[in-house]
Amino acid sequence: MNKIDNKLTECPFYGGERMTDYINYRYGLGVNVKRIRRLYILMALDTLMLKHGLSERCIPFPLFTQ
Repeated sequence: MNKIDNKLTECPFYGGERMTDYINYRYGLGVNVKRIRRLYILMALDTLMLKHGLSERCIPFPLFTQ
């Protein structure tokens, strides 16, 4: 968890897959993507990337077309 936290503060855009590759390559651990995602949730970490549904229009406001 300390290794994940240190790397995520250095590169806040690392998701679960990239962090798994980093941990496995750098430290030689056989860590699965599901384990990294569980640790992200446990440590309340979030990456700096776009989330789903941000480009959807707001429903209460109608579109004005001519």
